[in-house]
Amino acid sequence: KGAWSAILSVSPDGGEAYVAVYRHGATADRFEFELPLDGDRTERIFGGGSAELDGKRLTAVLPGEFSCALYRIR
Repeated sequence: KGAWSAILSVSPDGGEAYVAVYRHGATADRFEFELPLDGDRTERIFGGGSAELDGKRLTAVLPGEFSCALYRIR
């Protein structure tokens, strides 16, 4: 409790990736993840909140204290 987690899946050619983000009791509604790939846009596939991508940095915003989302990165 009180942390953020993410699971990243990258296609073999590196052209797109999926990241599942989970906020499990963290007080802050946003968290920045450092990704091992560059992307220029995100698309929400599942869940609430939003995500912004700046190169290798993904800033996820999840309003619920125990919430999750799935994003596609291209």
